[in-house]
Amino acid sequence: MRILNNCTVTNGELKEVRLPKKPIEVLQVIEYLRAFLVGREAWAGFNMLPIISGAFGIFQRDLVKQVGGFRTHAVGEDLDLVIRLHRHLQEEGRPYHINFIPDPTCWTEAPSDLASLARQRARWHKGLIDALWPNRDMLFRPVTDAWVGWFCPTCGSSSFSPRWLSWLDIRPSSLLSYWASSVRHFLCSFYCLDTPSRP
Repeated sequence: MRILNNCTVTNGELKEVRLPKKPIEVLQVIEYLRAFLVGREAWAGFNMLPIISGAFGIFQRDLVKQVGGFRTHAVGEDLDLVIRLHRHLQEEGRPYHINFIPDPTCWTEAPSDLASLARQRARWHKGLIDALWPNRDMLFRPVTDAWVGWFCPTCGSSSFSPRWLSWLDIRPSSLLSYWASSVRHFLCSFYCLDTPSRP
């Protein structure tokens, strides 16, 4: 995913890539590179990828049918489907790996004001809760090969933070929260990572 704001597009073709002018858009460029590129590469490396973007998702049809396909009432269909696939394959004890390929690029227009950004993030977090709540029993379950739901896949903030990382909880209104969430996300990943071997 790349930010299209301030780029030149002619007849649906990207002609010139430029950095956005507004600070709120520039921060999203940084965030998208961290979350949608670097973050997902790391998640996939540990077979803990919680989402495959709907724009680029390729799924094995028989597995999607086994988990009931897309839920029509889900807010974040792509996140919901991937978490249900993790659950299904883990419960069956089948070896698997959900991969992330960074090569395809999708250009999207990012919110350019706080109100639009707030609406977007509220929708993303609603989708996150909608996908994690039915699978809440997977948290702290030592028989799974990957923990599901520790972190918000959209912004990198964690729903669980070890006490020794609490000093990294910075007010969301602070610009430093972007960087603090990255550091906390990185540290929590190693603190919480657990891949027990199966009997």
